[in-house]
This record gives sequence, structure tokens and C-alpha cells, in this order.
Amino acid sequence: MKAIMFMALAILMASAFVMVAENTEDSDAISNHGTSSSPLDSFSANGYQLNTDSNNTYYVKVGGSVSITEGTAGSYAYYPNTVTSGYGLSKSPGSVTGTISKAGTISIGLVRENSNGNVSTMKTISIVAVNASSSSGYTESTKSWTVGTAVSEIVAPGSSWTGSVPGITFNSHIAAGVNYVVADGTPTTAGTYTITTNGNYRVTITVTGSAATQYTCYLYYNANGGSGAPSTQSYSGTSTSSHSFTVASGTPTRSGYDFLGWATSSGASSASYTAGDSISVSYNGSKTLYAVWQEKVTNYTVTVYKGNWESFQVLGIDNDVVTASSKSYTVQSGTRFDVDWYGAYDETGSGTNYTYTVSYDSGCYNMASSLYGSSLGDSVTVTKKASYYPAEEMGSTTTYSYQYTIKYNANGGSGAPANTTATASTTTKSITLSSTVPTRSGYTFLGWSTSSSATSASYQAGTAYTFNYGSTQLYAVWKQSTITVSGTPDSYGVVGTSWSFKPTVSVSGCSVTISGASWLSANGTNISGTPTSPGTYNVTLTFSKTGYTNAVKSFTVTVLSALDFTSSPTGGAIIYAV
Repeated sequence: MKAIMFMALAILMASAFVMVAENTEDSDAISNHGTSSSPLDSFSANGYQLNTDSNNTYYVKVGGSVSITEGTAGSYAYYPNTVTSGYGLSKSPGSVTGTISKAGTISIGLVRENSNGNVSTMKTISIVAVNASSSSGYTESTKSWTVGTAVSEIVAPGSSWTGSVPGITFNSHIAAGVNYVVADGTPTTAGTYTITTNGNYRVTITVTGSAATQYTCYLYYNANGGSGAPSTQSYSGTSTSSHSFTVASGTPTRSGYDFLGWATSSGASSASYTAGDSISVSYNGSKTLYAVWQEKVTNYTVTVYKGNWESFQVLGIDNDVVTASSKSYTVQSGTRFDVDWYGAYDETGSGTNYTYTVSYDSGCYNMASSLYGSSLGDSVTVTKKASYYPAEEMGSTTTYSYQYTIKYNANGGSGAPANTTATASTTTKSITLSSTVPTRSGYTFLGWSTSSSATSASYQAGTAYTFNYGSTQLYAVWKQSTITVSGTPDSYGVVGTSWSFKPTVSVSGCSVTISGASWLSANGTNISGTPTSPGTYNVTLTFSKTGYTNAVKSFTVTVLSALDFTSSPTGGAIIYAV
């Protein structure tokens, strides 16, 4: 039993040793936290120390160094994870280091991480950065000023202050992200003064010298026949320089008048100063501003309409040429009002076989109280709100130019005339056809037709042809030429005696076909032959040539037997043996 008890005691003691060891690793206690009046020159600790410290606020001087690193205990690591920016401290993995750059409170967040990488937020500590260099807890400084001498300077860091100096105005100003207390003004009373800022600065200001002579200058306002003038402005100071006043924003009133501003003369007709302007007054003097008035005038709104014109201009009032449908003007009663309306530029266009030009009226110079109504004349005197219109409507003239073209087709021939062209302002025109005549071998030109297959001509060369504008095609009309044969052949022939016939043929180069008498033959167009037997022969001669109509000549030749005679008897009969 005793052996078991000793064993248990040994185990407990070992456990206790381990626990003590775990709780004391990296756990040196933080003994000095600093105070606002006695801040630390620097601060260094690890995360475990900070986590186990019951005091979470530490005071460190501005300019002091800070180093917070990782601390461990058992299987846990304690380290800073966040830090307030803008105070010169920076965070890297597991640590926060740097030099404090300004006064204020710096928050630093601590976390704990186990061996598995699980992170837990532990707490937040505060480092109060203090400007302190003396036993008083303040950074002490001194300044010397002189009565009557203007100052404008930084007093000390801070955004608020206590204390004052006669004649001096203190304000807070931020520069490069730092708050400063700034002094502006002129000290008026000698003495020693203390200014304390919330940046833990205390400044002792010594003002020497005697008070300068005070001067007062005034700026008066006179409603000059009206009422409600601004209150008098004054300035007192020791400067012998002129003082610049800002003209008051108050506006006086006067029935029947408009307020124009202020002038230094009661009879001024135009203002020299308006609210917000600066005006200089001598250091020990005064100046009076008088209200400047203008009698009210009655204005009327008049509207001018363009109508169908291209643009208009209100002469003497508006230098612009207006193309909008209307424009309104504010015009003083009694103003002579003159409007000119202007027409559009010419427009051109084209279509198939024609062109056109649209010309518009140049302008309208008479006004009317209704669109294209009765004329009010070239100008009117404005006595009321009114609208004005052009008295006339813009007109236009369209001129057409139609193109005409006649094309000639020789239709199997050659030498067709060149195209005949013309223009006219009408849609129908009479044009003289070309006198040139085409040719075609074997054909007679009859004239022209609009059909290529016509057998009779509708139009003759050199005559008038009337048609609608555009292009038309005329075809040559041809008639094939006919061969004519004249002459009378001998009606009798004698066996054994040569017989011939020389006809007159209208076309040379014809070929001749003979039928009805085999003893006949053709030499060119001459027919001849010697009959070999008597009889009656019905002869047909066919004259032909390419491009011509054949000619046929038919006749009868009676061939008789030959007798022994030398000549034919005169006035008697010839008797043949048969």
C-alpha cells in the first residue's frame, strides 16, 4: 500500500513540475508599464508575457522603440496579429516593431496558435504614445513675442489647447497628418502666458513691449433713398496701414427701383462694389458706400417663329442666325423689334434621264401676329408679350431638265447615224431625225421604225420625231431590191440560123437560168443559140442575184425550116416547106 502511495505522489510531483515548467516558459513578468507623466523610453515584450499580464496599457515616449515578438508556452505560440497604422509601427509575421512617430493610442491585437495551426484571438493591448521630456509630464518650450508685432506660427503639436494671449487667435491645423495648434494675430498686452495642448506640450510665451496706439476705421452704408442698408462695419487695431473691409451681403430696397450695388458717390449711376468685394479704408478714417439704383423697366417676352423658312435673325438684338423652330427674347417695353426670315439654299437632284433644281424664295421681311397672316410691316414696337411670325410663306420653284436620246440601228445594214441628243424642260419633245441614211446591199432604205421587224417606215430621215424623255431606239426599215429586165426578143427563128436576145438588165452581174429551149445559152445576160429543129418554144429567162428579187422574162420563139433564100421578101409572105 505504501509503495502505491509513494508512486502516486511521485506522479503528482512530476505533473506539477511539468505544469510549473509550462506556465513559466517565456513568462518573465512585465514590471514597468510607464505612466502618462513618466513614459518608458522603449518597450520590449513577447506575446506570452503580454497575454499573461493583467495590465493591458503601457506608456511609451514618442520616439521610443517598440519590439513585440512571439512567445511560447507548451504547444502554444502567442504573437501580435494587428497594429494601429500611422504611428511608425509595422507588423511582420509574428512580431510588431518600429519607432513611435507621434502621440496617441496604439492598439495591438494578440492571438494564440496551437501546433495544428488553429488560431484564437486572445486580447488587445494599448500603447499610449506620450510626448514627455520633463518631470512635469509635458514637452516644454518657450516663445517670445512683442506687443504690436503680428505673429502667424505653429505653437505646438495638438488639436486642442488651454490658455490664451490677448490679441492672438489660436486654431487647430493639420499638416502631413499631424495636428498643430497655430497662433495668428498681434499681441496687445505684455506678460507671460502658458498654452498647454492635448499633445502633452506646454509652451510658455513671453510678450514684451508696451501697447500700441489703437486706431478705429469705419465703413458706413447709405440706402440713398431706399431702406434696409447694412449695419456699419468697424475695425480697431494698431496698424497704420489701411484696412480692407468686405462689402456686406445685405441688400437695401426701394420701391420702383432695382438695386445695382454700391458706389462712393450718392449720384453714381453704376455700381463700383457689390457684396463680397473688398474696399480699403484708411487706418483712422471712414468711408461711406451709397446704394446705386436703377428705375425699374418693364420687360416683355416675345417669341419669334421660323415658319417654313430656313432661318431668321432678330436684327440689333440677336447676332445669331436662328435655325430652330422658334426662339424667345426678353425685350424692354418700347423696343423696336425687327425680324428677317431667310430662304433655303437651292437644292439639286436627279432621276432617271432627268435632273432638277429647287430654288427657294430669298427672304421675308414683313412680320405678322399669326403664321402667314396680315403684315404688321417691317418692324414693330414691343408693348406687350407677343409672338411674331413671317407674314409670307416661303415658296419654291422646281426646274426640270429632261434628257432625250435617239439611238439608230442599221438593222442589218451599216452607216447608222450617231445618236441624236437633246435636253428640254418638258417631258415630251420633237427632235429632227438625222439626215444620214444607212446602206444595205440589195435593199432599199425605206426610213425608220421603232420595231426591228417593221416592213414599212414610220419616220423619215430629216423629219421631226416626237417622243417622251429618255432613250428611244429606231431601226432602219429595208425593202429588198428587184431586178428589172426590158427588151423584146425576136419571135421567129430559122433552123440552123443563130438567134440572139440582148435584154437590158437593171442590175449587173446577174446570172440567167433558161428553160423551154435547150438550144439557148447565156453569156452574162445575153441569150443566144442556133435552133436545130423547127417548132414553137416557150422560153423562160430567170435573172437572179444575191440580195435582189429575181426577174422573169417569158416569151415564145417560133422556129421554121430553112429554105434556100437569101433574104426575106418585102411586103409578102415567106413560104417554107414543111
